Amino acid sequence: MKEKVNIILEKNIVLIICWLVVSLINLNKAYHIDDTFHLEAGNYIIDHLNTPMSGKINWDNSPTEMYNHNQPPLFFLCIGIIIKLFNSNEITLHIFLSIFTLLALIYYYKILEILDVNKKYIYIILIAFNPAFIVNQNLMTDIPILAITFIFIFYLIEGLQSNKTKKNYNIFNNIKYRVTN
Repeated sequence: MKEKVNIILEKNIVLIICWLVVSLINLNKAYHIDDTFHLEAGNYIIDHLNTPMSGKINWDNSPTEMYNHNQPPLFFLCIGIIIKLFNSNEITLHIFLSIFTLLALIYYYKILEILDVNKKYIYIILIAFNPAFIVNQNLMTDIPILAITFIFIFYLIEGLQSNKTKKNYNIFNNIKYRVTN
């Protein structure tokens, strides 16, 4: 068991270091830009599970329903759950969001691996330390959507390479559509 863990760590040390560094950069960063909207939406959804998207968010002194803002409600539900369990502490929410950062990096690496790209770790470093990647780790939806997109692309490529049936492609498309809309 210990040998298996050591092999995994040795193989993925660059990936782990990149994730830790970009997560630590974000760990105590103040809420900004759309974070307030996401916090309010999360709070509303967790308290109103029967009508999750009917809540009004006061943005620019004109309250509008959340469904007008084109954001994924499952993400807000997750934020709401974290807030209920641990309060709206910035560090706690940033740790939660770092899971998506890790998933994005892992599945980006897996895509590079399945496409047999040389020097995979250079690409991992380039995406991890891209300014847009670092900034959008806050409570923004960008990194979670990027992670889900990478997961989708990985399984789509894997399915195409293993000649899976058309039914599987429709399942992946359906999941991607429902998660991102």
